[in-house]
Amino acid sequence: MRRYLPVFIILVFLLPMTGCATRSQVWDLEERVERLSEENERLRQTLLSEGGGVMAQQDELGSELSRFAATQSAELYEMRTEIRRLSGGIEEIEYKLEQNVGGLKSDFAKELAGYDRRLSRLETYLGLDASEEAQAPEEAASSDENRAPEEMEAEELYRASRKLFDEGKYDAALDGFSMFLERFPDSSLADNSRFWLGEIYFAEEWYEKAIVEYQKVIDDYPDGNKVPAAYLKQGMAFSKLGEKSNALYIFKELVRKFPDQNEADIAKSKIAEMER
Repeated sequence: MRRYLPVFIILVFLLPMTGCATRSQVWDLEERVERLSEENERLRQTLLSEGGGVMAQQDELGSELSRFAATQSAELYEMRTEIRRLSGGIEEIEYKLEQNVGGLKSDFAKELAGYDRRLSRLETYLGLDASEEAQAPEEAASSDENRAPEEMEAEELYRASRKLFDEGKYDAALDGFSMFLERFPDSSLADNSRFWLGEIYFAEEWYEKAIVEYQKVIDDYPDGNKVPAAYLKQGMAFSKLGEKSNALYIFKELVRKFPDQNEADIAKSKIAEMER
């Protein structure tokens, strides 16, 4: 820190040690003293100003630290609350799992029974009866017509399910296509089977389910031959539900992605009708 000598000490050093000062020397000395006083005052004000700035910065830093501490405290409280909530949820899930083990076993048995019913229903629609199922293995193998659905190849099961759809036997067709996807998920006909599930729901006016199935065709089989048709029927399903904006979006996506397909021409006419 700079220190400033008192004026009287400065005078001691400035005055001649011997003899008397002239008037001009006195005036000169007074001017020098005045300038030194002004400089001293200016420096004092500067120090005060700088000191005030430092204090202001310290106050601001203190406020920032206080806000930071308050924020951290609030976040910590929120995290503790979330941990308690999650802990309670885990305990509830564990309790439900313990209580529902028997129920899960029962549901699994019901699922298996439902699969058997679907198989029996499909056999009935295909014209199979108990006597045909009881044939000797070599006799059954000699005739494709006598083969049970679980023994059919993927193409045969697909054709049978499609036939049921064409005949309007939607429940049996639904079982057939669902069974196909369960048994042959990697087949080249899997995208077609998924599309026909959407068509079944569309025919039954269950448009929400149809939209979901069409979307699976689009997402799971982007290179499949049913994607343009899935876009078209999805747009029509949205239109049936009165969701015009979604329908327009789907139709326009179809035209953009597949401009040369027949479905795109249909979509263009749909767009024109909706935008009139």
